[in-house]
Amino acid sequence: MKTYAVDIAGMAGPPRLVQSACADEAARQLLQQGLMPLAVREVSAGERSKRRLATTPAALALALRQLGQLIEAGMPLDEALSLLARSEAKPNRALATRLLQAVREGVAISVALSATPGVSPIVAGIVRGAEHAGALPRGFFAAADFLDRAQEIRRAVWSALFYPMLLASVACLATLFILAVVIPEFAPLFQGEEAKLPWITRATLAASSLVVGRVWLIVLAGLSVAAVIAMTQSRRPGRFWLRLPLFRELALLQAASVLEVLGRLMQNGVDASDAMRLTAEAAQGSLLAGAFASGERRLREGESLARIFDGISALPASTRSLIQVGEASGQIGRSIVSAGRMLEQDTQHRINRLLAILNPAAVLLMGAVVALLVAGIMLGILGINQWVLR
Repeated sequence: MKTYAVDIAGMAGPPRLVQSACADEAARQLLQQGLMPLAVREVSAGERSKRRLATTPAALALALRQLGQLIEAGMPLDEALSLLARSEAKPNRALATRLLQAVREGVAISVALSATPGVSPIVAGIVRGAEHAGALPRGFFAAADFLDRAQEIRRAVWSALFYPMLLASVACLATLFILAVVIPEFAPLFQGEEAKLPWITRATLAASSLVVGRVWLIVLAGLSVAAVIAMTQSRRPGRFWLRLPLFRELALLQAASVLEVLGRLMQNGVDASDAMRLTAEAAQGSLLAGAFASGERRLREGESLARIFDGISALPASTRSLIQVGEASGQIGRSIVSAGRMLEQDTQHRINRLLAILNPAAVLLMGAVVALLVAGIMLGILGINQWVLR
């Protein structure tokens, strides 16, 4: 995927950044969002690295929630934006100033959000649906809730992974220290007597000889493997990783947030096919990536949402059944939100239960490895003492 900078008619400020396979596809994406592209150019990697988001997700959620509260209290949109533009928070002030300028030029607030760097198309889609339904405050609140939930899930994922990763790192470093520093001090004691040593002592000495002089190479290899795993998981979980319980549960947690996004969009009046297209960005790297990639086309061809999700075997049967019931009862948006939240709660419960087993197991494994290395040396020393006594 390439990144394109697109100048949009009627929009002041920097161009809109769009990720697409080609320039024509980038222009078509904006046309489908009700925007008029004037010029499209590819952004180089160096230029992308210099760009910064106009606002953080936390600051954007706060600004949207404040806008919803002000409008719900009876204040016109332009006055609410003007008030936020005079606030002390610099990110909110910059965002409100940009939006106020666009609104005073006659641009819809959802279109202005869509053209703002750093604002997800999902946020703009939620606001656009509420805008069409005449319930703009509800759209602002829903968009802020979405941003908050996304941050909560991100924090939950890191919290779940931090302690096991810390234990694994400590175990590896302790093992390397014993093999590279401690055992070589005892190795001269066993020279010439290797054939008489117990097998565990011979294995310990062999492992130490492999590590000595290669510590930094081993550390670099470990960091490279960790980086490859992180990059793989950030794009899309592979089949191998999904066989591992923890990675599968984390993938389901991300899928739950994607489901809630889709349901929020549909609850706010966005058409099912448009909601599927907007949610495809959130689905990147998740279990639902394949379904959402083709979902918009299949919906336009007349296929039902329930049938699309019924083909996703990675989702639990209860989640798919709830979506089917919602479509049959005419409450599909609400049912998808409920399905996403129920899946998130069940997944977090399983993750907590898995970590309750995994963390003590990691401690025991670390202790067992260190104990085996120490036992190998001690048994060798005891064997030498017995030879001397004989």
